[in-house]
Amino acid sequence: MSLMLNLSNLQPTTAKKQQNAKDTQKVFIYPSVMFSVIDHYLRRNEKQDRVIGTLLGVRNEVTGIIEIKSCFSVPHFETDTHVEVDMEYHRMFYTALKKANPTEEIVGWYATGSEIGNHSALIQEFYANEAKSQEAIHLIVDTSLESNSLKVQVFSDIGFGSSFENSIGCLFAPVRYEMVYPEAEKNLLQLLATTQKQTPTDLISENSILSRSQPSDARLVSDIEQLEEAIKSLIEMIERVSAYVQKVIAGETQPDNLVGNYLIDMLASVPKIDAETFDSLFQSHLQNLLMVIYLSNLTRAQVNIANRLHHLA
Repeated sequence: MSLMLNLSNLQPTTAKKQQNAKDTQKVFIYPSVMFSVIDHYLRRNEKQDRVIGTLLGVRNEVTGIIEIKSCFSVPHFETDTHVEVDMEYHRMFYTALKKANPTEEIVGWYATGSEIGNHSALIQEFYANEAKSQEAIHLIVDTSLESNSLKVQVFSDIGFGSSFENSIGCLFAPVRYEMVYPEAEKNLLQLLATTQKQTPTDLISENSILSRSQPSDARLVSDIEQLEEAIKSLIEMIERVSAYVQKVIAGETQPDNLVGNYLIDMLASVPKIDAETFDSLFQSHLQNLLMVIYLSNLTRAQVNIANRLHHLA
C-alpha cells in the first residue's frame, strides 16, 4: 500500500532533531552499499528516472559519525506534482532485516541522479520520522557516469521555519564522507579489479555499464590463482619488512618504535611449530580439501545427469 508524502501529513520532526540530536560530522560508506544502489538502478522500470531506498547502519551520537553498512530498495512513484512511497514495503523489509542485524538502524535514504530532486524535501521528512527524530542522511549516486566515474554526494538536512505554525522545511547541507573497505569486501574488490584487467578498456562507460546492451564476458580467477597471488603479496611484504629491519640494524634508517611494536606483536602471534609438523598438517588439510572438491564435482555431475534424463523423459 502506497502513501502520498505531503508535508501536511508529517510531524514537524526537523526542529526536534536540531535540539536533541548530534549533528553529523562524517559518514563512512561500505562498498556493498554502492553495488546495491547500482543494482537497484539497473533493475528499475523503464519509466523511472531515478530510484530511492533506505540506508541502514550505526550511529555514534557522541562523535556524530554514521557508518552506512547496507541498504534496500523502496518502491516509489513520482511525477512533477506529487510523490508516493510504499511505506508498508519499507517497514516490513526493515523489520525483517532488523532480525538479522539488530544493531543496524535507519540512518537515511539514497537516490540516484546528479542533483537533489524536486520532492527530496518531502522524502527527507518521511525518513526523519523513520529515524526516530535523529538526523537522516541523504545519499545521491550519479549513475550517468558522465565523467567516467561514480560521483557520490552526501547531505544532511537543516531545518527552518516555525514548528508552532507547522511550517517546517529543510535545506540540504553537504557532509564529509569516506569509503571504508572491510577485509571481506576488500578481497572481493581486489578480485573484481584483477578480473577487470581481462576486459576491454572501455568497460566503464555509459554505453557498457549502465545500458542494457550485451554484457562483456570476463574470466573469474580460480582458487589456485588467488592463492598464488596471496602468497606473492605475502612474500613481497616480508621482503619489504626485512629490508626495513636490515636498514635499521645498519643505521641507515631511523628506528620507529610504533613499527617495532607492530613487528613484535606479529612475531608473537605466529605459532611455534617445526617444519615437519607443519608439512604434515598442511598435507592432511590439503587432502581433506581435495576430497571435498572431488565429492562436490561428483555431486554436480550426478545432478546434471539427472536433469538431462528428466528432460529426455
